This record gives sequence, C-alpha cells and structure tokens, in this order.
Amino acid sequence: MDEILKLKSGHTHERWVTAIKDKAFDSIRNLVVMETRPEHFLRALENGTVCTNIFLRRVQNFALDMSWLPWPVLPKKGWPKIQFKDIIPVEGKHGIGEPVFDGTDPKKALEKIGRALAELEASRRKHFLLKGTDLLDLSEAPHLLAARAITGAGKLHPVKGLLKKLGSKLTADIGSTKAAFLMAKLQEDVKAIVSQHPATKKKAAADDSNPPQTQTGLT
Repeated sequence: MDEILKLKSGHTHERWVTAIKDKAFDSIRNLVVMETRPEHFLRALENGTVCTNIFLRRVQNFALDMSWLPWPVLPKKGWPKIQFKDIIPVEGKHGIGEPVFDGTDPKKALEKIGRALAELEASRRKHFLLKGTDLLDLSEAPHLLAARAITGAGKLHPVKGLLKKLGSKLTADIGSTKAAFLMAKLQEDVKAIVSQHPATKKKAAADDSNPPQTQTGLT
C-alpha cells in the first residue's frame, strides 16, 4: 500500500491516504505479499465496507502488475459484489415524501426535490470516493436549485437518479399514464420558472446586447 501512495498525486493521493487507514486492512497490513492467502482477504472484506472491497481489488491488481504475485490472492468469482447503499433520499428529513406532485403546485414539488437533491449532493461532496458536481449551486433556493438541475444538469447521474425515483413513485401512486403526464408537465413548469427568474432574464439581456460576431472571409 505504501508503494501505491508513492505513485499517486493530488486528489487521488488523498483518497488513497484515507482508504488505507481503513481498520479492516489492519489484519493484512503487515503480511508478506507472497504469504497472503484468500482467507486473509476474506477476513478483511468481512470486517470492511464497500470501499474496502474496491481498494483491496486495486491493491491486488497493483501487486499483479508489479509481478509481486504470480496469480491473484482472491479469484474474480471470490469477490463480494460491489453494491453502494442507496443514498438518494425518498423519505426522511429532506426526502421527496408524500404526496410528491399532483400538478397543482410545481414550486412546492420543486422545493421538495431541491431539498432532496441538496442533501444528496452534500453527501456526495463529503464522500472521498464519490465525485460531486460544481454545476449545482447549493446556496440557491431549493425550488430554483431543482429547476436549474433539471434543465441544465439533467444528464448528471445524481439528478437522473432522483428524477427516476420521482417517476417511479408517481407511477406506483397514480399509474404510468398519469405519472408520465405529470412528469412532462413538471418539465414545462421548470422551464417557465427558470426563464422567469431575474438572473436568467439578466443573462438573456446581456446576450442580446452582445451578439456573437461573425467572421467574414476575403472576397
């Protein structure tokens, strides 16, 4: 593990420094590489988390690449499946909750989505293994945060995941046809909210006053 650190830099180095402090690695930390057996890895995995699983795989791959191991300590089929916990809040303090959206108050629905999205993104930014996104401004009002996320960052995994949860919840509550209609209506309401926001109007006015210049060729 110490040799891996020597080859890392920046944020990658910081993630590895945090990862190798995992107490689950204590049982194998001082083992001779060639004397490490599958049961040693399995014990570490049993005592660890999904992050232990991820980084122990990388440690083994590094040792194989360096020819320190003639074959894997733990074969591919011997590794537990990597499965993150669902960190997208649906219920709870800032979850989507019930009811989600009935088509009558888009701002209220967006406030719930915005609070859930802010909680999700704040959790991602604190997690050393997950990458947050700078495209989301958590200082904005919840309804505007949600609106901008849906219109401008809808392709980002956290936003897509949250919208998928919302769609699934609506489908379970009112059926697929009505759910599809409400999701489409929410998209239209979002566009209207964003377009009417002062910051959006100011940007549009600035763009109109500074039209792009076109280059003309010599004739």
